[in-house]
Amino acid sequence: MIKVALGTTFYPFNHEELFQFAKQSGFDGIDYLASYKDIFSTPHHILELSNHYKIPIIGIHQPLQLVFNTPSLLLKNMVNISNIFHKVNTYVIHLSSVINILEQTPSKIIRLKELSKDKGLTLCFESNPIMPILKWYPKVTFDPLTYGEFCVKNNIQMTFDLSHIASANYDIVTFYKKYHANIAVIHMSDFKNGKEHLPLGHGALPLRELFTEIKKNPQHKKIVFEINSFPTARSKKEKLEQIQESLLLTRKCLR
Repeated sequence: MIKVALGTTFYPFNHEELFQFAKQSGFDGIDYLASYKDIFSTPHHILELSNHYKIPIIGIHQPLQLVFNTPSLLLKNMVNISNIFHKVNTYVIHLSSVINILEQTPSKIIRLKELSKDKGLTLCFESNPIMPILKWYPKVTFDPLTYGEFCVKNNIQMTFDLSHIASANYDIVTFYKKYHANIAVIHMSDFKNGKEHLPLGHGALPLRELFTEIKKNPQHKKIVFEINSFPTARSKKEKLEQIQESLLLTRKCLR
């Protein structure tokens, strides 16, 4: 069964509000955006919230601060975070944060695979959206087909972020059909006129068609709601309602 998680990139809500909402709304778990300090110390409050609300943390997203550099201590950082969240089975890394390491030393891909296997993790690489500053990165980090072929060639799993792929003017259904065997995590949102990470139904993506394809090839997939833009919402309550509607649409389409 496909698990659906709520990502913690859902502003302006604090962590407790998100855990409480995820539990009440019927999400299967939380996908936690790790902070940079989590590399060095245990985020006890996150673990306590998970226990209190009895909702598991089922995925980790690499600290966003690491997207803009290529730290030589990447592997150590991964180990530290995965040790804290030892029940998590997916770890998302932005390809842009490691591409220099991988291009200079291709054997690092093997090391990353070995580490993820040892930790029982599915390591997933995510592409960048199309943004002017990120175009300075290698093409493989933002061009959908170049990125997809890189993951297939190296037999690594990918995070399929709908808004990122759509921002490159590439059809999300075509992308899923082509690369579904290498997709482990789907960052779910809608997209329209350059606006990313919208609630489902508030953009122009062919979501129902995509859900039909996901049902055909659902193996080991995890959906994470990465929704953080609410052009029509005027309050926190309205934002929560739009997330709830998005979850209901997802559940209905996956039946």
